[in-house]
Amino acid sequence: MSGDKLSKAEAAEFLGVSPRSVERYSQRGKLHPIYFEGDNGKEAYYRLEELEKLKADTSTPLHVSEVVGGDENDENDKGITYAQTPDSLIIIHEIVNKLLEVVQSTQFKQELKPLVAYEELEKAAEKQWILPTSVVKELIKVKPHGSVYTRGAFRFVKTGKIGAEAGWKVEKVQA
Repeated sequence: MSGDKLSKAEAAEFLGVSPRSVERYSQRGKLHPIYFEGDNGKEAYYRLEELEKLKADTSTPLHVSEVVGGDENDENDKGITYAQTPDSLIIIHEIVNKLLEVVQSTQFKQELKPLVAYEELEKAAEKQWILPTSVVKELIKVKPHGSVYTRGAFRFVKTGKIGAEAGWKVEKVQA
């Protein structure tokens, strides 16, 4: 193409980003491609003048969401902006946001102190509750096995099922 229009690959090289980032700039209205019929169908070209303006326009930094496709009001962005965001920073930002989503959606269970677990087991024995395997494991830090399992001052007797898990009746062992 002529010197005043660059292909997507040339535009990416000129801006110092990947061709995918050039597409993202287009999707966000930062660039306006011109399409010409090429060997492989329609091919996008970009005006050199528009590319120079985008590259030189450091007075209006690009918000990460404008490049990666997020929401600029997203609280995870924390107002981060980059004048010319290299692709590696964009990828890192995407990974960090995904990790934040996973961490925030996971409820961390506070580790039970030994006496609190003991009190819970005493209450379960007194009230003759039947606990699922996952709860017993959380309380005693070991998955019970067999039909009768003894741990410390408590005996766990397998008693049917609770959902997909085995149910355990808790009994206090008399010393």
